[in-house]
Amino acid sequence: MGHKKFVFERQILRKLFGSIQCKEGWRIRSNKELQKSRKEANNAQYKKAQRIKRWGHLNRKEEIKLVKKIAEWNPIGVSTKGRPKNRWRDAVIYDLKKLKL
Repeated sequence: MGHKKFVFERQILRKLFGSIQCKEGWRIRSNKELQKSRKEANNAQYKKAQRIKRWGHLNRKEEIKLVKKIAEWNPIGVSTKGRPKNRWRDAVIYDLKKLKL
């Protein structure tokens, strides 16, 4: 069971860090290269950093851009019963508060 966890983690890391360009073209990173790129950093911290980075890009976009309109859109109407859904924006704001930024 533990082996499957590491396989999944490496798949996620390959998506996060991307491919490497070499003389022959593009190739995926090896497990050793993933470990080197990761530098034993916490996956959660890396994910939070990427989320905050994307938030900065989004805030610099013009007001007329569709991506920005969608990110700032608040639905109108009656919400469903139960706990509210977590939005990406809420996660970013929580991360910023936790980092005291």
